[in-house]
Amino acid sequence: MKSAVIHRYLMGQASAGEREAILLWVEESSENRELLQYLSKIYDSAIWLSDDIEGFIKAQQPKAVGPAEAMAPERYNGRFLKSLIKIAAVFLIGIFLSVLLYHSYGTGDMQILTTGNGQQTELVLEDGTHVWLNSASSLTYPSRFSLFSRKVVLKGEAYFKVIHNKWRPFHVESYGNDIQVLGTEFNVRAYNEAHYEVALVKGALRLTDAKAREIIMQPGEVVSFNPERGVMKKELVHDPEYYKWTSGIIRFRQKPLSDIFRLLSRIYRVHISCRRSLLLNEHYTGKILINDGLEHALNVLKMSSKFDYVYTQNQDSIDIR
Repeated sequence: MKSAVIHRYLMGQASAGEREAILLWVEESSENRELLQYLSKIYDSAIWLSDDIEGFIKAQQPKAVGPAEAMAPERYNGRFLKSLIKIAAVFLIGIFLSVLLYHSYGTGDMQILTTGNGQQTELVLEDGTHVWLNSASSLTYPSRFSLFSRKVVLKGEAYFKVIHNKWRPFHVESYGNDIQVLGTEFNVRAYNEAHYEVALVKGALRLTDAKAREIIMQPGEVVSFNPERGVMKKELVHDPEYYKWTSGIIRFRQKPLSDIFRLLSRIYRVHISCRRSLLLNEHYTGKILINDGLEHALNVLKMSSKFDYVYTQNQDSIDIR
């Protein structure tokens, strides 16, 4: 909800569409309702002081009973009182604007949630949005969103289930890229600046990269960014569960083994090394159950790609041969 719309509403100057928008906004949460009531009280007080100055002054001044010169002090007192009340009105209007601006642009303390290798966690933001944060990732978010927008910053991978609020768009920023949503489910994978991937499960997304290029996504689509090469590619994924790693299943579609080995390193907290460059460029399509363990995952990969490995558990390292 824009501050200008709230201002016109309290002034009685809002259009029919704006009044309807205010009513819908108020119904969305008790916080919105309480804020509007608070602003209305401040605004009414300021308007009362501004509009009723003359009547208030006349009511407070005694009637003139002496000669004309006796009126001079009263005129002085009236001017003084009028100025004082105007100052009070300006002060209250200032409070009104400060509260409105605070809720429009101010946010609560910034929080940072971080996961290490092999860790995953779930978070519910103050607006009810669910976030599943994958391993080796971080999410920066405010304890309280502003009145007109919601924004978080991601490094790594996270799955979002955003609460619908068309008046407060939700933004995910990562390495100069911006994702704007209203209410949707999507996955963001951005472990570094060299590769950035967004998959939409439900709803609609507007993506804007660091070069201001824009893409509108539909459910089932995946957009990949490669800022170093200046490439932005959109593809269709037929499996709607493809990116829902939150269920404990990791799905791959023509993924290079180099990327898969890096992913397994993050999930299982091990160092995986491979000196076979040709092997690293091979692609794999399939799925891995996280709870089945690292060795099971490697054995599944071995079925399509010929390699052996040595697992040194006391050093948490794997050598692919």
